[in-house]
Amino acid sequence: MYVDSFGWVPRPLAFEGSFGELRTLPEFDDAVAWLKNHSDYDGYLYPPIDNVGTWRESHEASKTINHVSRPANLHKVPATHELRLMTASDDPAILRNADSGFLIHFLGFLMGHRCQFWDWWVDSRVSVRSHADYHIVSSDSISKCLEIGISSWREWNQRERTVFINAMFLHNRSAGYRWDWERFHSEYQVFDAFCSVASSRFRLTMGNHSKRFEVSSKHFGLYWYPDLVDKMVHLRNKLIHEALWSGQMPGTARDEDSFYLPIWLQNFNQRLGFAILGFANDYVHSRWNELSTIAFSI
Repeated sequence: MYVDSFGWVPRPLAFEGSFGELRTLPEFDDAVAWLKNHSDYDGYLYPPIDNVGTWRESHEASKTINHVSRPANLHKVPATHELRLMTASDDPAILRNADSGFLIHFLGFLMGHRCQFWDWWVDSRVSVRSHADYHIVSSDSISKCLEIGISSWREWNQRERTVFINAMFLHNRSAGYRWDWERFHSEYQVFDAFCSVASSRFRLTMGNHSKRFEVSSKHFGLYWYPDLVDKMVHLRNKLIHEALWSGQMPGTARDEDSFYLPIWLQNFNQRLGFAILGFANDYVHSRWNELSTIAFSI
């Protein structure tokens, strides 16, 4: 049996399925309390301040600075849950890129949190709040979603599986970026990766960036907003090819498009990811250019 721990999911979960078993760790309450105590008022967990001790400038041999403190480059999020799989191998190096990797990152994708294995390091701030634009009331719905997701994913070829896991990892990670242009850039990578899987899996001819939105929207029944898509493609092209963010330096522009389009792209990707896995519920077919949240049912 393969057993691995991961976090962060701020909800007790316990169920069994064809994939194995998911349990809440005994340390769950302590982990939740720790995250609440160490997260900032803005809903993010930041790297702790490290005291690196004595430090000497390489070009100033006589100058020594004592008690140097700085934000840590890496930090960890406490584990909240445990995954148990009945598999032929118990090697984490294999399973974390296979069933275990899909289940953990898909659970994070589903719950709107960054999930990763207990011994992985985090290289940025982590959102303690869910970034999903929906809420799931029933734990039974979560179990059903995991069953649907992994059943579909297991039918794919190895490249499709790997690309989809990586896309979910980037999507879950993007909420930690401080700047809108960084989130947008990351989510566009996710969109391209999802389109790559959809093109391969469903034999779709994606074409250029505008066409990819149109083809994926019409094939999976997602809302299709040509004007918004044109703005996103234009914003992407200017950022990638000319280092312009809404006509200005990345990190300085703050017009309506630069504020909303990263959010709309994140919402679109959330629906597209579910659709590729075979979900066709009300959420997948709901509007993705709104700030409100809706119920997610299955």
